[in-house]
Amino acid sequence: NTFPGRVVSSGEGGLEVDVPGFGKLSLPFDGGALRSGDAIELGIRPQHLRLSGAGSAATLIVDYAESIGTETLVYGKLEDAEPDCILHVPEHVHYQPSQRVSVRAPLDFIYLFSGDGTALRPISRQ
Repeated sequence: NTFPGRVVSSGEGGLEVDVPGFGKLSLPFDGGALRSGDAIELGIRPQHLRLSGAGSAATLIVDYAESIGTETLVYGKLEDAEPDCILHVPEHVHYQPSQRVSVRAPLDFIYLFSGDGTALRPISRQ
């Protein structure tokens, strides 16, 4: 899952970005030469999105769900975002089209890329 966004600000503590679907986020990534207004992409793998817990909250609007054995893949879009989104649920769960599901992206599983696709380096959290 990748979601386009923009840099709001960059500093020693990381980047503040605005990503439709997630809103404004303060992320511990080295922005290098990135400046306010520059394009970024936020990445999160389907198996790392969570139904609950700490992290950056968003609402997934379900298109459909596919049960694959004891797991479920949920396809849809984040509210206020254009890209498709996939959520992996490690159990068999039923979802209905248009159902709204609260999801979170734990900060440890977020990847950030510059507009040209270069992966940004996380800042050590000591």
